[in-house]
Amino acid sequence: MAKFTSLVSLIILTSWGALAEEVSPRYFGVKPGLLAESKARLAAGDQTLQPALKNLLEAADVLLKSPPPSVVEKNKVPPSGDKHDYMTIAPYYWPDLTKSGGLPYLRDDGNINPDSRTSDYDHGRISLMASSVETLALAYYFTGKEIYAERASLFLWVWFLDPATRMNPHMEFAQGVLGVNTGRGTGIIEGRHLATAADAAGLLAGSAAWPRKDDVALKIWLSTYFDWLVNSKNGKEESAARNNHGSFYDVQTVQLALVLGKTDVAKRMAETAKQKRIAIQIESDGRQPLELERTSSLTYSRFNLEALFALASLSDHVGVDLWHCRLRSGQFALLAALDFLLPYATDASKKWPYEQIKKVERADFAALLRQAALVYSVAKYDKTLSGFPDVSGKRLQLLYPAPMPPPDVGAIDRTRILKAAKVALALRPLTITKSRAKLSEGGPNDFYSNGDYWWPDPKKPNGLPYIQRDGQTNPENFNQHRGQIRDLRDSVAALGAAYQITREDRYAKKAAELLQVFFLDPATRMNPHLNYAQAVPGVSPGRGIGIIDTLHLIEIPPAIEAMQKSRAFPPKVLAGMYKWFGDYTEWMISSKNGKEEATAKNNHAVAFWLQVSVFARFTRDEPRLAECRRQFKDVFVAKQMAEEGGFPLELKRTKPYAYSIFQLDNMTTLCQVLSTPQDNLWQFESPEGRSIRKAVAYLQPFLADKSKWPLKPDVQAWEGWPSRQPALLFAGLAFNEPKYLDLWKTLRPDPVDDEVRRNIAITQPVLWLR
Repeated sequence: MAKFTSLVSLIILTSWGALAEEVSPRYFGVKPGLLAESKARLAAGDQTLQPALKNLLEAADVLLKSPPPSVVEKNKVPPSGDKHDYMTIAPYYWPDLTKSGGLPYLRDDGNINPDSRTSDYDHGRISLMASSVETLALAYYFTGKEIYAERASLFLWVWFLDPATRMNPHMEFAQGVLGVNTGRGTGIIEGRHLATAADAAGLLAGSAAWPRKDDVALKIWLSTYFDWLVNSKNGKEESAARNNHGSFYDVQTVQLALVLGKTDVAKRMAETAKQKRIAIQIESDGRQPLELERTSSLTYSRFNLEALFALASLSDHVGVDLWHCRLRSGQFALLAALDFLLPYATDASKKWPYEQIKKVERADFAALLRQAALVYSVAKYDKTLSGFPDVSGKRLQLLYPAPMPPPDVGAIDRTRILKAAKVALALRPLTITKSRAKLSEGGPNDFYSNGDYWWPDPKKPNGLPYIQRDGQTNPENFNQHRGQIRDLRDSVAALGAAYQITREDRYAKKAAELLQVFFLDPATRMNPHLNYAQAVPGVSPGRGIGIIDTLHLIEIPPAIEAMQKSRAFPPKVLAGMYKWFGDYTEWMISSKNGKEEATAKNNHAVAFWLQVSVFARFTRDEPRLAECRRQFKDVFVAKQMAEEGGFPLELKRTKPYAYSIFQLDNMTTLCQVLSTPQDNLWQFESPEGRSIRKAVAYLQPFLADKSKWPLKPDVQAWEGWPSRQPALLFAGLAFNEPKYLDLWKTLRPDPVDDEVRRNIAITQPVLWLR
């Protein structure tokens, strides 16, 4: 038996050892990216977060001198005879004064028996341990000072790992009722502190004070505890609880599953919670009936909502959205529950209509308000929060940082917008029918272009079939139609932006004229297909890869949307444009060329689905928008992105720098177009930890200083990059990241290199900001 046990331990140690090689900090207790945002803003000198950081470090400094607690310190001995077993008694049970010895204890809901909070039991120690580890780990994360990591490690070592002081990995004797039992499933709610400490330990990754062997040992302990939690009689009882106990059971279990890498378990439980927790706990008006039964019903309603908010944040890490589960009334359930409580929590004169034997502190609602403000983009919650005393120094400012005021892009770009619009006002209408390629197999209204990197074969008298030179554009290619699309995009986008910032109808009138000729007049229109794009003479009359040539058209729909309410923009033109883009999207999805491009393994698929997303949003095609979101999550993030954030297939090209920028611009624009409060792609993170946040963080240093690029310079247009990439603006706004926005402001807004210009899809970012 001893040999078998040793073998199992070796297998577990090897398994966790592989996971422990990941040294990047991971923390699941808040929505993905929020801690990283706070850290970046602090590094950039954001003064709004300094009071909270100061208070955090002061608390951490106190803990540097505090002894770590241990379960073996309790005065009483558990029924097992082993002080390493965690033990508490039920807080709301009191001696029966009518019985000799007071047994069995009787329940008095809401009134805490002070004996349950003495040093005889472990209740105070477990919460102190968890809060201490969390405070110290956060202090280390934000400052990098090893002294905090060392102290956090000591607290973890004493509670979980030291043979002399560690807790045994179960809670069989939690919240026992004297005279009735030695422990209950109800006591597992105290185990949420174990999950808090375990999660915070992930912030110590990379510290010399938290070596790999300790991290592995902790995960082995947690794995044993997790097995008890989900398989024991007490664990199953708590899982079946329908009130806050069930909610906190899910929080604890999902959080531990994430820490242990059991993402399939975490995702399954998160999905189940939609019905098992939210649907049965919250009524159509936001009431939580099971909590209203309590003698401290407002307190318990808030307590359960805290659990559901925590569960929603954890679920974000596995792509499950609990924030936007709806009630039958159509309201978001968690929001309705918060709105039901707030009038009574924030207005002392408003009487709570249910029993509440304890005083309610409105500060207890602060974290809920900030999270709601961030998730639902509702200003009233932050406005309410601003009325709370000393809120600027609260830790919630670091865990849930408030958005920074966005830059006024219209003001920043006003001069260049009006300059470009002045040129557009004087432009004669454009049409592809004015230029015809000799080798095109299409008609005068059919778009035509040649494959970029294909050249005549010098070994053949007529040069056919063409041969490929990757990364080297053939200057003799037929590019007139491409140029006309770009010129049209430049003009209509400038006119749309100018109308948006001035509301002058002359810009809308001119844009409608250009659109009418290019897309709608039978004699001059471009047909809504690309059957002859990126043709290769002697090889193909047109290819799926050519659909990328209409990427520049993505700026037409937002320009139209900016101008559509102008009295100078004819409804007939608007209707015609809806139809043109609807027809073109249908061709993209259904044609042979489109199907080829949609499944490309590199940037071509991203550019394809970016076009579909913009055109589908314009035509209000919700099923296709849903498919675009799926492509982003299941294909582009999961299969085209490396864990560190780079794009491997783009890095293999002869222009890896340009292609990486191009791919990132298009990926972030997908997030900008497709994100909704219900499905925020900016915050999406795959189970392996891939995310658009990592992609931007990977490339940004090389946009700031191209000399740091680790690969060879691109074979073409190396000096033309970067320009004012939309990825920096969109990500800077989405993540409240000042360094992205500051860099965006400093870069050249209008590239002059034609090779760079043709790889820039967005020229007027003001059109893309909602």
